[in-house]
Amino acid sequence: TAKTHDITKAGTVIDAAAKLAGDDIRVDSISLSIEDTGPVVRNARRRAVAAAHEHAGQLAHAARVRLGSARTIVEETNNAPVFAQLSRQRASNDSASIPVEAGTQELEIRVKVVYEIA
Repeated sequence: TAKTHDITKAGTVIDAAAKLAGDDIRVDSISLSIEDTGPVVRNARRRAVAAAHEHAGQLAHAARVRLGSARTIVEETNNAPVFAQLSRQRASNDSASIPVEAGTQELEIRVKVVYEIA
C-alpha cells in the first residue's frame, strides 16, 4: 500500500514500486479520497436538514396543518471511494511515469426528519 497527497506523483510512485518488484508487482486498484471531510460533511448536513425542513413545510402548508418541532432525525450516508484511472496510453518516452487521471468524488448525506404537525 502506498499513499501520496499529490496526484501528479502517483505515476512516479507506481513506477518506483515496479522497478523494485519487477514482474512480481500487481496494481489491483488506485483509490482517491478526501483526507479531511469534516468541513464538507458539516456543510452537507446543514444543507440536508434545511432541505428537509423546507420540504416538510411545503407539505404542511399544502395539508393546511402547522409544522411542529422535529421529533427524530436520522442520517444516512453512502459514500463509496472513487477509483482513479490508469491511462492505457503510455508516453513514448520510457522514462515518463505512468499517467494517472484523477476522478471525482461526491459526498452525499441524506436525512430523514419526522416533524410534529398540528
